Amino acid sequence: METDVVSSLDTSVTASIPQWDTLVQTMAGLYRSDKNDQPVPAVATSYHKSSDGKTYTFNLRHNAKWSNGDTVTAWRKGVSPKAMSGYNYIFSNIKNADQISQGKKAVSSLGVKAVGKYKLVVQLENTEPTFIDKMVMPAFYPQSTRLVKKYGAKYGTAAKYTAFDGAFKVTKWTNTSEKWTAVKNPYYYAKSAVKLQKLNYQVVKDSNTAHQLSQQGSLDDAVVSGTTAQGLQNNKNLYYLYRSGNNFVNLNMAKG
Repeated sequence: METDVVSSLDTSVTASIPQWDTLVQTMAGLYRSDKNDQPVPAVATSYHKSSDGKTYTFNLRHNAKWSNGDTVTAWRKGVSPKAMSGYNYIFSNIKNADQISQGKKAVSSLGVKAVGKYKLVVQLENTEPTFIDKMVMPAFYPQSTRLVKKYGAKYGTAAKYTAFDGAFKVTKWTNTSEKWTAVKNPYYYAKSAVKLQKLNYQVVKDSNTAHQLSQQGSLDDAVVSGTTAQGLQNNKNLYYLYRSGNNFVNLNMAKG
């Protein structure tokens, strides 16, 4: 179950929970979360940190491929001022990232460079103990440079305009779909560890409807809230999913 449509699978355009839920299943970044929410190697096999803690060199696996068969090689993640995901700030500590986001420096000056096909070097402004932890987030996932150039504004708007390097690949999806499917990716570097053949997604916006569909066996999981959740507090199948976040109010943002 997802609570809304996935409007894009381009991480530079949007950042929503339905989008990130789908990307976690279909994309592989440098690192991923294990069952204990600890970062473990994914596309990267290892990394070396410089003695001053400001330079990370990632070694990339040679057998990582996109779902179209292309090899996943070292990439530069742009921090363009045109990016609309709202996550520009998460790159802030990478060299020149803030100036690029503000339009003061070229994207090519970002402190990320490829050394051959299978090394990625990242320079930070300051030491950052949680840098590797952040690598599991979809905001840091790679994009196929070839397909981004080929499809332009269409990239990430439909399954046929996107490639995936994770355990599954999305099929039968456009950015208005309320149902979509992810099937096992035959090019995934760890495909032998993937036991499921298919994931079916369905948008259900109402908590009570979600619970009813789950009871009927139409959904394997249901996100419940409000009075529906209150009535299920003693249900043995209830699972609490903890999320972290900050909420705040911006005042006086517009006249009137």
